[in-house]
Amino acid sequence: MDGETKNEGSDEGFTDTEKWAQEVLERAKNRSEGSFDTENTPLEDDSESKIKDVDELEVSQIHDQAEESFRGSIVTLEDIEGEQPITPLSLDVDEKSSNSNNDFFPSVAKRTRKSVVEWTIVLVGAIGLALIIKAFLFQAYYIPSPSMNPTLLEGDRILVNKLSYDLHSVNRGDLIVFSTPEKTESSDDLIKRVIGLPGEFVTVEDGRIEIDGGLLLEPYLPLQTEINSFSSPINCVNRPEESAGCRVPADHVFVMGDNRSNSRDSRFFGPVPTEDIEGRAFIRIWPFGDFKRL
Repeated sequence: MDGETKNEGSDEGFTDTEKWAQEVLERAKNRSEGSFDTENTPLEDDSESKIKDVDELEVSQIHDQAEESFRGSIVTLEDIEGEQPITPLSLDVDEKSSNSNNDFFPSVAKRTRKSVVEWTIVLVGAIGLALIIKAFLFQAYYIPSPSMNPTLLEGDRILVNKLSYDLHSVNRGDLIVFSTPEKTESSDDLIKRVIGLPGEFVTVEDGRIEIDGGLLLEPYLPLQTEINSFSSPINCVNRPEESAGCRVPADHVFVMGDNRSNSRDSRFFGPVPTEDIEGRAFIRIWPFGDFKRL
């Protein structure tokens, strides 16, 4: 009785499954000790085998349920993102990716060819623009002689505006660049100052230039500059009483260098046709220290 009481008291702390397992173990122990009759042994063995099969089935079911509950408590990457079947990349994708990589990282030959093409376009465009500017807008000229001293020195560089006389007429005092007259030995363009305009009579009296009998003020010349008188050059249209000097014909201008004692100008080759004028010098660009407007 004490033992039964002890067993009953000890069974209170177990679950039904554990109690059942304990009973099975108890029966197995009794059977091994020969406590059962031989007559009942086959039946009991049969019942025990059935019970064992049932017990094994229940244990497997419990095990499966526990495993399913354990698996159900695990959150996998597929549960979060959903099933996304992984398909192997095709050859086209590889080719596209390789082509895109080539686009982002071109070869050295391709980069060199691209640079050559770009620089060729830039150079051709720059040359074309320079030719257009030189032909129609501006052109730089080099002063080869001292004939324009002290305004321009030998070796200076000037910039000539070729559009000036398309917008207005030639003015007295302008520094013009014109084609070399046929009677001069030099083939280079010349730069001189405009002294007389079409229809005016230019002459020298007492070492000073007069225009139609009036004294010409020339602030660009040093003080006390004297000019030698000159006879009538070619292409002048002097009147019978005008023996010395030059009456400028229409569409011509009379030009002289500022270095009056060392300049071959209209006093020698006559008035210059306005159609031979290349443009007006308006600025000295060299040397930089003497950069100024003319």
